Amino acid sequence: MHRVVIEADLEFPNVITPNGDGYNDVFAIKNLNTNINHEDPDTYRTNSLHIYDRWGKRVYHAENYDTYMKGEEIVVGDRYFDGSNLSDGVYFYAFYYKGKVKEVKYHGSVSIMR
Repeated sequence: MHRVVIEADLEFPNVITPNGDGYNDVFAIKNLNTNINHEDPDTYRTNSLHIYDRWGKRVYHAENYDTYMKGEEIVVGDRYFDGSNLSDGVYFYAFYYKGKVKEVKYHGSVSIMR
């Protein structure tokens, strides 16, 4: 018997609206699997999130970011980005993910609107 591991592509929001209404309040990554096995010598499922302002200044950083979407439900972990201390505008992210079968880098932008 062989075990098959399938990892779906990650999807990132392009807008967050941190206004406390419960919709799009945080940067939640769809299909992110946060099950980290610290005993695995391959450092299974680790990630790093960096968010920058338009001048390239890093305004947020988290190792093993753990806020994600499961179906349509947002699961807010210990590490989340809500932009509450930032001005409205466009920010840029770099997300590095190492899973069991692949290692990928994602880059894009996210707008903060209240």
